[in-house]
Amino acid sequence: MNGLVEEGKAWPQSASEYQIHGYIRPNLTLLRSHDGFGGHLIKVEPAEVDASDAAQRAELEEHEAGGRAAKRPRKTEEGEEEGFAIEDLLTAAMDVVMKHRLMFEVQDDPLTLFCLRRVSKSFKKFAESVVSAKAKTLDITVTPLVHGYQRYGEDKFDGYDSETFDADWGDDYIVEYTNREKILLDFQPSVTGNGGYEPTNADAATFSWDTGKLDRDTEPEDDYYFDASSSEHAYCGQMLRVYWHPKDSDPVKSPEHRDYYGQQKPSLGFRIAEFPLSSRFNAGVMTKSHSGVTVSFDVLESTVSETEEVVDEEEISEYETDEEAEDGQRRVVKIIEKMGNYIQFSGRIKLISVKVDFSVIVRLHASQVLQELNREYARIKKERPLTTTESEYQNFVKFALNQ
Repeated sequence: MNGLVEEGKAWPQSASEYQIHGYIRPNLTLLRSHDGFGGHLIKVEPAEVDASDAAQRAELEEHEAGGRAAKRPRKTEEGEEEGFAIEDLLTAAMDVVMKHRLMFEVQDDPLTLFCLRRVSKSFKKFAESVVSAKAKTLDITVTPLVHGYQRYGEDKFDGYDSETFDADWGDDYIVEYTNREKILLDFQPSVTGNGGYEPTNADAATFSWDTGKLDRDTEPEDDYYFDASSSEHAYCGQMLRVYWHPKDSDPVKSPEHRDYYGQQKPSLGFRIAEFPLSSRFNAGVMTKSHSGVTVSFDVLESTVSETEEVVDEEEISEYETDEEAEDGQRRVVKIIEKMGNYIQFSGRIKLISVKVDFSVIVRLHASQVLQELNREYARIKKERPLTTTESEYQNFVKFALNQ
């Protein structure tokens, strides 16, 4: 503060109060970042901050608009539902495209296409033609996971890999699967609809499983030596995971993939949906949908067999009266058989098709853009408030994220 006083940018009003020249945000950031001084000791009246922000924002917007203050109160019913107060969605959408998105090729920019679909009927028709063409080039794959078993205990995360584990089951256990060969897909048009993605190699679209005999009687609390890999209680069936693999031209980049020890592995792409499959099926074609992704598959075979087997024998000695015996009794040994109940699951499934709504890609793109904006805007707000244009852009990205 003494430095600001010496520079003529601050004037003491009392022993603890100062009047500061300039906007509050940059000065407050400067004071709170000073080494050896507790930033929490600096107090500014909220009303003073609001007034400073309003003046600084007006100056920024006047400069941005080339001498005209950009005052556009906006509001729509659609926007209110998402907390997006904007009157002219057409103008806002075009603002976003013109000011923030034109550095990208439109066919590789889902967020721009999302905006254009809301501008007008003509722009919507154009955007949907681009979306239709783009959809045919998406790299979509499906990874079948079989033999899902619960893992318990302190070492349940040993060997964890996001490709074959599912950790969304709470604190008690996680589920580990065995992955089958990845199924590659190609877009196939349809005369009755928008088409979808079908297996590139039909022979590679079928996967199978066979659990072997699973113990039906043992649960974790029953046996200290509980083996989850051989218990019906721990068996969780199969799963289909659908991935999108962005190309180099896409603004969305695939997330990293690391193993349990932190070693880099080839990226899995974006997991855009997953479909848990029951351990028991009826044969025939099934369809499942979730968050804009639909899979169709044919249950070629689903078998459940139950058996009872002798697992142990115990000898029990009894004594019966026998007058001919020396002591009047004779020993009789009986064999008691201990039976075990088992169940076995097996089956085969053939993947038929996958459909992906373009909103799935828009949400992924919006999520990454929003993360970048939040980091950038957090830095900006240390020096100044956000302008109306910046706030509208952030709100529009949030709006796209919720579609």
